[in-house]
Amino acid sequence: QALAAPSVELMPTVAAAIAKRRERMFYVSAAALAGVTTYMATTRRAAIRRAQRQGRYHRLPGMRIVTRISLSKDCRVEWEDRLGRRGDDAIRLIGERGRRLLFIEGTSGPEPLALWLTEGGMPMDYRSWEAVFRSANQRCAQFGKPIITTPHVCRHSFALKMLVTLRI
Repeated sequence: QALAAPSVELMPTVAAAIAKRRERMFYVSAAALAGVTTYMATTRRAAIRRAQRQGRYHRLPGMRIVTRISLSKDCRVEWEDRLGRRGDDAIRLIGERGRRLLFIEGTSGPEPLALWLTEGGMPMDYRSWEAVFRSANQRCAQFGKPIITTPHVCRHSFALKMLVTLRI
């Protein structure tokens, strides 16, 4: 069962602001959303707490605390760095390294704005997904399930599933 978009006007704005070439809509099942919510409340929260206790975020050069996200036509993020300098950037112009430096001020200190984190609580580099999939493929093979997949294969499988789902 697909979830309805929260706002017909908001979703295309966000999708267009972060898309590489053109906006794409996608729908998430209630089960998938529940899984992400569970990850955020357990595994992600624990990684953030560990990183905060170890002072990992406070030592991060270039960290920016997001103070506001504007969902205007060009979708901008306002931030402040440790030296008190303020700025704002269009989200679509912030590179992958810059996005990993965006944090919010949580109840116990800074927290990454990124959803997917390493066990050390740092935003995951997109290139790390290849290693995650390689490790998962090896574990599957050890259990007699010779499944070989990559992030790219998942992306295209998802696109095909959505195409079939939405055309029926």
